[in-house]
Amino acid sequence: MYAMVARRHMHLFGTTNDHLGAIAVAERQWANRNPMAQFHDTPMTMEEYRGSRWVVEPFHLFDCCLVSNGGLAVIVTAADRARDLAQRPVYVWGMGQGHPGGDPAETLTSGAGLAKEAAFRMAGTGLADIDVVELYDCYTFTVLVCLEDYGFGGNCRRSTCGG
Repeated sequence: MYAMVARRHMHLFGTTNDHLGAIAVAERQWANRNPMAQFHDTPMTMEEYRGSRWVVEPFHLFDCCLVSNGGLAVIVTAADRARDLAQRPVYVWGMGQGHPGGDPAETLTSGAGLAKEAAFRMAGTGLADIDVVELYDCYTFTVLVCLEDYGFGGNCRRSTCGG
């Protein structure tokens, strides 16, 4: 399904494999900064991205995330209790979840736009207040579409892709 949606995005807005490749290369650069990353010390070039095998067009091997399932736990407690813990707390100011409905190949949106509205309203914040964003990257295309839906950076749906 993601491949079909990505292909439609490419058809309508001029998105190219090089746009997706730029995301894959950037993701690898960021991962290389983490000594616990699966491919730490293994940089990737755009040429290596282009030369990787097709999984399903328009996705090359490096457009797909690694299988890296693991365990995760999040402990949520009151702010006054968190102050007494050994590790510095992280405060959740807002959260949101969104499911846009409709055919993704027609809407070309993720739930990020809906989630953003709820989370930003709850946190009393906006895009200008955000310094760092981390997105789930099951495919390079999902990074692109979520960045668009949240309003970060360029938007292939409003102008030429790649901004």
